[in-house]
Amino acid sequence: MAYTLKYFGIPALGEPIRLVLHLGGLDWKDERMQFADWGPIKPTTKWGQCPLLTTPDGKEMTQSKAILRYLSKIVEVEGNKLYPDDALAAFEVDEMIDVFEDLRLKLVPTFKISDPEEKSAARAALFAAEGECTMLLQKIEKFCGEKFVVAGQLTMADIWVYFFLNFLRSGFWDGLPVDYLGAYPKLTAVVDNVAALPQVKEYYAGAEASKGPMYKVFDP
Repeated sequence: MAYTLKYFGIPALGEPIRLVLHLGGLDWKDERMQFADWGPIKPTTKWGQCPLLTTPDGKEMTQSKAILRYLSKIVEVEGNKLYPDDALAAFEVDEMIDVFEDLRLKLVPTFKISDPEEKSAARAALFAAEGECTMLLQKIEKFCGEKFVVAGQLTMADIWVYFFLNFLRSGFWDGLPVDYLGAYPKLTAVVDNVAALPQVKEYYAGAEASKGPMYKVFDP
């Protein structure tokens, strides 16, 4: 039996789960839904949300960060678990991911803006010189490691940062500057470090993983 991940065919909240499943060499199926498919499925889920991960024994898991934490406790890369056993290191991983969630939540209200130009302008303002997202990214850059986000080794925080920063420049978010990452050398180094992992290169070289224009920024 294999793990089965059900999510949309975009590099959003299901993407770090896909990466960790691949990094761990786990047997898994990537079920990519069309947005039109979600309506009938949504009422059958625990919280009315996805991604959804079904384990080999049939347990259905929800909540992207909880799923990622579970997998990262069992997946090792070069002998190190992606979610450290050390309590302080684990805290540092969780803290950084939670800060990125704060960043994401600043963008979420823009989905409610119906006018496309107004929506793009609102997002651009968040990433302007004094914008809320810019200010938060500057703080993250300050506390980020030189090569790894925290703990001096590859963790699920690196996978989260890699996915999220690429997602922001993937073209999904109308109005966001696609070149914003150049202002953050340490975060750029983290993204480049994850992208250079042989398993990550292998994953994005796969036909399914690289489909669609939003995946161009993930290309090895």
